[in-house]
Formats: sequence, C-alpha cells, structure tokens
Amino acid sequence: MKRMFVVLLLMFVFITAGFADSDMFTTNITDNTSAWPAINHGYRCFVPSELRSEDEALSNIRSSQGFVLIRGQKPYDIAVDRYSVVFKIQWTEYSSYEENVPTSGGFFIGWDYIPTYSNTVQTYHKSEQKNDALTVQFKDLTAIYYYKNNLCLENGGGVSYIYAENPAQLRTLADSIYSLAIKSGAKVGTEMLFQVSKLSKTQCEKLGIAGGDMVTSIFAIGEADRAGIKEGDVILNINDINAAGGFKPFFASKKHLKILRWEQTGSIINYKNIEIGLKGAK
Repeated sequence: MKRMFVVLLLMFVFITAGFADSDMFTTNITDNTSAWPAINHGYRCFVPSELRSEDEALSNIRSSQGFVLIRGQKPYDIAVDRYSVVFKIQWTEYSSYEENVPTSGGFFIGWDYIPTYSNTVQTYHKSEQKNDALTVQFKDLTAIYYYKNNLCLENGGGVSYIYAENPAQLRTLADSIYSLAIKSGAKVGTEMLFQVSKLSKTQCEKLGIAGGDMVTSIFAIGEADRAGIKEGDVILNINDINAAGGFKPFFASKKHLKILRWEQTGSIINYKNIEIGLKGAK
C-alpha cells in the first residue's frame, strides 16, 4: 500500500511538473494519447498604413525580388500586373545513390585456375534543376496577416507565405498587395482575431465541460488581443459565435465570451469560468 502511494505521488509530481512549462498545453495530462493543442505564438494582424497607387504597388512588388524568399528560395523573376503576381523560383536538388558492382577474376596455383568473385559498392551523385512558382490572384485574397517574419496571404483554399527579414520591407509589400487586392474587388479581412482548436471528448471530460475550443494563437494588435483573450483559453460558447456568423459579427454585438481560463499557483493548475465583454474592444 505504501509503495502504491509513492508511485501515485510520483505520477502527480510528474504531471504537475509538466504544467509548469510555458507550453503546458502541449503536455499530456494523464495519459499518452490525448495531447493538448499546441500553442502557436507569433501571429500579428495586418493593418494597412496607406493605400498605394497601382503604379507604386506594382513597382514595390517587383522590387521585392531583392529581399523576399519563397519556400526558402530567392525568386529569379517576379511577374506582376494589376490582377496577379507570380514569384518564380528555381534551385538545384542534389541526390546520391549506391549500386553494387560485381567483379570476377582468378589466379593460378600451378596448373590449377582458381576463380574469384567480389562485390564493390559504387556511389553515384546527380543534380537536378527544379522550378516552381507561387501565384497570388489579388481578387481571391480573403485575409492578410503576419506570422513571425512571414507575410501570410489567405485565399480561402490555403495560405501562401512570403518571407522577409526586414519588417519595414515586408510591411511595404503587404500594403502594395493589399492595395491591388482592394482595387480588384477582394474582400480582405485586415483584423484577424485568433485561432482555435476543438477539444476532443476526452479532453473535455478532463476539464469537466461538455465541449469547448482552445485558443491556440492570438493575433497581436487585433480585437481579441485588445479584449484580453489569452492563448490557452477554452471558449465555451463557440456555438453562439457560429450562430452570429463568425467572430467579427459576434465581436460587434453586446454579447459576452464565456471562457474557461487556467491559472497556476506553484505546481497546481486551477481553472475558473470568466466572461469577457467584447463591446468596446477597439
């Protein structure tokens, strides 16, 4: 009985020690099958600084050839007009493979010929030129935002990433793409809020809730950030948000967001129900 108590105590220390980590929601709580959604820092809202003229926007996008990376490669050409931009990239891919090469021979001992057989491994190297392109149709853009040093362009079917080390250059590029998108009639969201991941039935049972969605990232300088929503919060009334037609309409209403929020005291994690009033989150 005493040994079982020690084992249980060690299990509790191990579990609560995992909570002390800053990425506590990536840590398993009581088993090895139900990891919490990963918290993903680094998202920022895109707020256009100014609308660029068509000529200026086109010129800015062309000149970005000197500082952007597409899938880790610098574009060798950027073809852009008022409707779309194509970032063309190419690179050399190296590979090697081995091949067994049998050899045979022999030698004489007196009048007797003794055959010999051997096998050598020959390594071959080859290089192959690869080409690809990132195409962005301005009228199809639905959202523009940043993730770390990436400009993220969302079109409903996926996200395109454009990397630049210099934030000012990336901001100029974002303004230019946004300006052409607006001129093309795109409905671009500039105030992204936050991202969520639906909790599994097992995870909900551990929290003692019927269902919920965990906030996995907050878009800095967005409405959710200003309203006080935190990464790791569990939203309990996600159905109300869906019924309102999404986060934007819900944020514009007088309703409250019902949240389960954790707080840590030493190695103990406690959860409490809170409500965040979203009216006035400007």
